[in-house]
Amino acid sequence: MPVINPLWVAAMRRQWPLVGAVVTFLVFLLVHVTLFRPAADQYRSALRDAQRLGLSIEQATAPEVIPPKVYAMLADNAIPANVAKESGDSGTLSASLIEDVTRMAAARHMEIVVTEPGPTAQQQQSMIVRAHLKVRARFADLLGLLEDLTRGDKLYAVDRFSVQPTGDSTLMIDLYLSRYILKQVAVRP
Repeated sequence: MPVINPLWVAAMRRQWPLVGAVVTFLVFLLVHVTLFRPAADQYRSALRDAQRLGLSIEQATAPEVIPPKVYAMLADNAIPANVAKESGDSGTLSASLIEDVTRMAAARHMEIVVTEPGPTAQQQQSMIVRAHLKVRARFADLLGLLEDLTRGDKLYAVDRFSVQPTGDSTLMIDLYLSRYILKQVAVRP
């Protein structure tokens, strides 16, 4: 004598997709309860602990981190706002720019003909110090000076330059430079 009624067995054979779906659902429910739910609870707990410590696991809420080299360069080129204003007004920063570039040019065996400070532009969070130099040198020395300007730890820019040949193997180079300086602002808590 069969345990299940033969009419029910015949009905289940006709409804096999429904029976398969119910069995599949029960298997997924079992996997969810035994494996996935504990892992999800553990993740939520770790996320809650991290937020309590001030850390962020999610990429969307993570603070942007400045690379160390960029941070060091920004720190090297920042001075307090009041010092920046005083130094810019007195011409100290222009003199410093001319001194730095003159030292680099002399190291490249360039002959300094004229140096003059340019205007200093005071902005809200930064300032730009400008200078004009006229030097006599070979073209290779000019390229070396430009490379030295890019490899330094200060934010220099060559605004424009012109090159005119002289009678010998040297060139007369008219060079307009600027240095970008950030103003440090007191951080409010």
